Amino acid sequence: MEKAKKLGGVAKGGTNPVVVRVALFSIVYLGVSAYVMSGLRDGELQEVAPYFLVAIFIQFIPFIVRSRPEPLEPACLASFMTLMALIPGLTAYVVAGQVQLNLLPQVSGHTRVELVQTVMIAYSVGTIAYLAGYYMGIGPRIWRIFPDVAGGTWKRSRFLHVSLVAAAIFLPAYAYFQSKVGVSLTDFTQLAAGKAVWRGNANGALLLRATALGFVPCILLVALNFPGFRWSRAIGTLALLAVVSLLTVRIGQRGAAVYCLLNALIVVHYLWRRIPLSLLSAIGFVVMVAMNLLGEYRTTRNDQYTASQTGPTANFDVTSTLAEHEDDRERISAMAVVFYFFPERKDYLLGESWGPILTTFIPRALWPEKAWTFMWRETTIVRQLVGAPMPVNYLGLLYANFSWLGVLFGMYGWGAFQRGLYEWLLKNPKDRSVVVLYSFAVLYVGPTLLQISGAVGFVLPVYVAIRYMRIAPPKVKKLLGAKLASSLSSPSSPSAEPSPVAAVAPTAAE
Repeated sequence: MEKAKKLGGVAKGGTNPVVVRVALFSIVYLGVSAYVMSGLRDGELQEVAPYFLVAIFIQFIPFIVRSRPEPLEPACLASFMTLMALIPGLTAYVVAGQVQLNLLPQVSGHTRVELVQTVMIAYSVGTIAYLAGYYMGIGPRIWRIFPDVAGGTWKRSRFLHVSLVAAAIFLPAYAYFQSKVGVSLTDFTQLAAGKAVWRGNANGALLLRATALGFVPCILLVALNFPGFRWSRAIGTLALLAVVSLLTVRIGQRGAAVYCLLNALIVVHYLWRRIPLSLLSAIGFVVMVAMNLLGEYRTTRNDQYTASQTGPTANFDVTSTLAEHEDDRERISAMAVVFYFFPERKDYLLGESWGPILTTFIPRALWPEKAWTFMWRETTIVRQLVGAPMPVNYLGLLYANFSWLGVLFGMYGWGAFQRGLYEWLLKNPKDRSVVVLYSFAVLYVGPTLLQISGAVGFVLPVYVAIRYMRIAPPKVKKLLGAKLASSLSSPSSPSAEPSPVAAVAPTAAE
């Protein structure tokens, strides 16, 4: 008997391990789903729960198609962000014992059930389209559209220059904020007061971008120190990262601090040591607890609590934490608003939501009415329709502008783009410049205005810094074509002219 031949690690005629993993996960997931369904008593909840469970199952596909999941690749990060909406949404309904759409109190009965079911179908269809673009699209062939920053070294003196420039922008901006907020520098509970400083301020966007630059030296320092790990350097780097994160939280920017932590984790993951999915999940839960707590401080000033109230406290109960997260974010309700109004009560926007891209680099101080010129961007759609300041995600933005066709083609194209980004990383997965730029690009580069603003505030400065610090490796001179042309144009004389191959050989050896 001949031994079975191996095809990519799979015996010929054997079972594909991906199929085995999917089958095993499906069996386990069916058991969990049956347990969840058995505990539901509300009729409306029983009708929407299967749609939630299917949408949640689809999000796990990027984690089970690989023998060793890569939790920080774009597909896994995208699924994780979606799970942060779906699982808390279903948990909030289970805790409440009923289906609730707080942004649409006028909708009830079977109409409410159908609306939530439609939202879950949109999540499922959008994710399938994204995964099709990611795994079967042109993504692996478009990695060349991303900048070539691989190779070479960082000049430490130039890193010092970058850090000084970032500090020269960050410190005056934060001093201005501190002079306006009116609370102690060490008081991290007055987030509502911090948020009020830049909300409605003509220079608010500039203030946020200036303070965000404080993160740039921190992440660059992580990249410098962690490949050659030393405890003294690591502690100093993490301490600086923590200080800048806490100072940013005081401005009321929870997301910026969380994304900075994720930036650091991505850099450590690829340059030093792989972080297991279990640890990342635990970190994600702790971050969710902190986000819930900070959300309470962000909406209510400390001086508004009475003597009988103790103020917000951290809650580490899993079910309560998930439910509180959905109550804070209202992601499912925001999506329901989009599907309720478009197109029956409001015509499709047909790309109007991306109009403000043309005004991205115009400061609000020069154009005070800028924010009121384009009123259908992702941060104002729900406000325009129901008066609530809830942003919609890319999926909802696609539907509000281009209906289901927009969801299919938009998510497919986005999946292909992110696969190209990941392939670009895999070409040089240990290169310091590539990893740092990837850590920012995978979080901030995207097709929504919030992501475009994030790319301008983070990715662009980091790219400029890397270009300035990086001493590129010497390029190999490609003289073959020139020497061949010179040889062919000269008179043929074997005694006086070496052959083209002989002429080029020393250059190749160099």
